[in-house]
Amino acid sequence: KHEAMGVLEGWNSSLDCMADHLAALADEAQVRELLARQTAAICAKNLDALMAPYAAEFVAFDAIPPFRTAGPEAWRKTWADCLPHFPA
Repeated sequence: KHEAMGVLEGWNSSLDCMADHLAALADEAQVRELLARQTAAICAKNLDALMAPYAAEFVAFDAIPPFRTAGPEAWRKTWADCLPHFPA
């Protein structure tokens, strides 16, 4: 039933895209360095450093409204609203 609806092709395409993305991040040291920089930026409440790795085509999906946030400037606002709630 799902195959007839084209669901399998959609999932395969999504998984292929994810595999390509993860392959680009395969260097564990790079991933760990990015996580360390992001953690330090959050702890320092440094919004500019926190936003540095986000691409122009960034899109986030969430379980709360607005459910979809497109672009780094919109996501910057989300972080700006959240950072004051992190411990000093």
